[in-house]
Amino acid sequence: MKISSQIVLPVLKNSTRIYKSFWIFNNKIFCKATALFSSTVSTLIFLSLTSSAQKTQTAIPWTGSPGITKTVNQIMSLEPNSKPARFSMLREHETKVHKRKNPNASEISSYPVNDQTANRTTGGGNNSIAASQATGANFLASNLFSSGFVPPDCNGAAGPTQILAVSNGRIRVYSKSGVIGVLNLTCNTFFTSVRNGSSISDTHIRYDRLTQRWFVVGINVEPTNNRVVIAMSSGPIISDATSFTFFSFQMNVPLPNGDAGKFLDYPTFGLDANALYIGGVRFDPNNFDGCPLFVVRKSSVLSGGPIVVSAFRNAGGTISGIYVPQGVDNDDPTATEGYFIGTDAGVYSLLNIIRVINPGGTPSITNLTGITVPSNTAPILQVHSGAAANRRLDGLDDRLYAAHVMKNKITGVTTLWTANNTVANSSGAVSGTMDRNVSRWYEIGSLTTSPVLIQAGTLYDNASANPRGFWIPSIAMSGQGHSVLGCSTAGAVNFADAAIAGRYSSDPLGTIQSFTLATSSNTAYNVQSTDGQRWGDYSQVVVDPNDNMTMWTFQEYCEAVNSWGLRVIQVIAPSPPPAASLVPPPVVGITPSVALAITASSTPDNTGFFDPGSDAGGPGFANHLSASVTGNISVNSITFIDPAHISVDLNTSSAVAGTYPMTITNPDGQTTSVNVTIVSSFPIELVSFSAMATTHCCLVQWTTASEINNDYFTIEKSRDGIHFEEAGRVKGNGNSTSILNYTFTDEHPFPGTSYYRLMQTDFDGTSTHSDISPVRFLSPGFELVSIVPDYNTHAFQICVTDNTTENVEYRFIDVLGKIIYSGSKTVSKGSNTITIEGNQLGQGFYYLILTNGITTLARKIFY
Repeated sequence: MKISSQIVLPVLKNSTRIYKSFWIFNNKIFCKATALFSSTVSTLIFLSLTSSAQKTQTAIPWTGSPGITKTVNQIMSLEPNSKPARFSMLREHETKVHKRKNPNASEISSYPVNDQTANRTTGGGNNSIAASQATGANFLASNLFSSGFVPPDCNGAAGPTQILAVSNGRIRVYSKSGVIGVLNLTCNTFFTSVRNGSSISDTHIRYDRLTQRWFVVGINVEPTNNRVVIAMSSGPIISDATSFTFFSFQMNVPLPNGDAGKFLDYPTFGLDANALYIGGVRFDPNNFDGCPLFVVRKSSVLSGGPIVVSAFRNAGGTISGIYVPQGVDNDDPTATEGYFIGTDAGVYSLLNIIRVINPGGTPSITNLTGITVPSNTAPILQVHSGAAANRRLDGLDDRLYAAHVMKNKITGVTTLWTANNTVANSSGAVSGTMDRNVSRWYEIGSLTTSPVLIQAGTLYDNASANPRGFWIPSIAMSGQGHSVLGCSTAGAVNFADAAIAGRYSSDPLGTIQSFTLATSSNTAYNVQSTDGQRWGDYSQVVVDPNDNMTMWTFQEYCEAVNSWGLRVIQVIAPSPPPAASLVPPPVVGITPSVALAITASSTPDNTGFFDPGSDAGGPGFANHLSASVTGNISVNSITFIDPAHISVDLNTSSAVAGTYPMTITNPDGQTTSVNVTIVSSFPIELVSFSAMATTHCCLVQWTTASEINNDYFTIEKSRDGIHFEEAGRVKGNGNSTSILNYTFTDEHPFPGTSYYRLMQTDFDGTSTHSDISPVRFLSPGFELVSIVPDYNTHAFQICVTDNTTENVEYRFIDVLGKIIYSGSKTVSKGSNTITIEGNQLGQGFYYLILTNGITTLARKIFY
């Protein structure tokens, strides 16, 4: 359903803000006639409006009807054979939302500005130095002919083996390679049991990894008091025997009573461990009347009903508050609170977040303090190649199109990702000559405390003439920390296509890679005889539930003359490090267990190892990091350490001497390889090897039962069990068949946990390694007393106490978990004041981490 582009009132002229109308917020009139205010005064007025105290509302859960269960076979039997003869326009509503400029918003294309460098431009279009992630499967899911409706409202999700895609008028299931499955019918037939005879519109699909079920949400289009409809599958695979349970509730019925005679439009949908989050836009019955929220208790639908719904009817108003609230997806099995996020009904460049407490019981919502983002405004109508006179495409407005919470499994940091569009200049900023639509994206952190903007960026074309527009975007992040944005793109010399652009976890904040066309339209779209033809309304990017790496996006493009198409596009994650960058592991002997450290000397093109982890409290992931070796060698275990390091424990008991390839496979199926060399027997028969902490030293002991051509032993130590250095040498006994005992004392062990191993070297230079023995050195009494920043010298005076003289490592980490810089200092026994420079820090919050290898001290600081 359409909500028209918002009316933009002029509010800026030079450095003076000119108010030429009534500005009403919280039922107060702030300017009644034409008046001039200085920038300082107007900013103060703005702050007084947007920094109000947080407000909390508690719901009254309402209990509806039980669900209606039908198998796919039963539902398909109801589908008529006739196809739509011509397209239909779904019911259309328009808003008149007056917004003013946010005086706190900067006219920049990306945030933070400090991460931009002279040799790297930000944004998208032709402005980037590396390409986006590659695409895989790419297929047409529906078009205007199979749907019969304009606009399509594209949406979809990925399950373990299937793709479920929906557009207005048509829902279909496919294999992940694009082969159509058993479910292929109209949305009206699908929701027949609950739609009350009225057509279905604005459908959303999610695959719930936590319960391994599909959820479909939409509305019917009764003129007033329309329904929200919900469908839930019985399992992860959609077959003839799969059942769907259908629920509905009339928008004005859940408590508190109200909204009779009104219409709920543009539903949004989010899903987590506790609830379904459905936002919407209300009309009375044709005039914009605010934005309600509905929280559906997840356990009530999982049990087959009756459905339990909590309504918050006044979450967003018509002149302030959250606008087009997006329910937020979150697959964290331990999540205890939910979220809605949206723009503001009265101010541009302001994101509003609503926190939902106790969503699985009696929910309450809290309106959090708004987050100022880089300046944006309403987009323009989008020009496109082949358009007849005055038949541009609808640019919609500054609403957010989807929202998604994901944990970066590498850093452990959980953030929220979302996107919208705006009109901008050739630099992607909202200033000067603004003649192109651009897609703006955001990452928000500290969700459970006080949410903050971590970064924002813009996908744009910097061409001086006939630029592409990018609009109706959505974005999501994988468990690797990589993200993908999908959107529509078109221009005066470009047909309407689907585009993707990715960013890697290692990219500077606020940047995005060059876009890739996921479709190649060569036809014009002139379906409606109007300037502002309906287009899009929804956009979706999801992460594959099998591997937490692969991503899928669902986008609209012009697939034939005067026909839209819904395209399903797979986005492939970077591969594991190539074989050429893997350091060959040491030679190993015949043994039931030997741990090999696999290390990448480099990770070109953002390659890396990955594993989605154990998923505590959840069902786990189907695919994990794995390895296999030929030559009768089996893999006991494999451990993910970081993108450049893994550990593989092998059983070589049945192997014969030789060199064998080890294949390492990431969860998404991409592989790399490294050779493993086996020797038939060691020059020594090692009975035991151990390392033991003493007061100030490490005692290393080992025993051999026999030795052949044994020249000497090298004792090696490591801080991380991967990178070793020599600690000392002990002469061997050449040839022996007797039990021999050896000792070595390391007088300078690493503090904390260290790792020791033995390397034996033969007279001809051949060497072999023992297993690794960890040892821990205790050093109590290490304490952080105080941190005092000195802004004049850009340094920190840090007071620590210790009970010994030792080396202390320090790290400054930003809120993303990114290490800004690190180093080390030597402290003495007793009280110490050390100075650490801070000139590499920009203004903001950081974590200072100090460690002596045993004790880790952390303190949050503001610089």
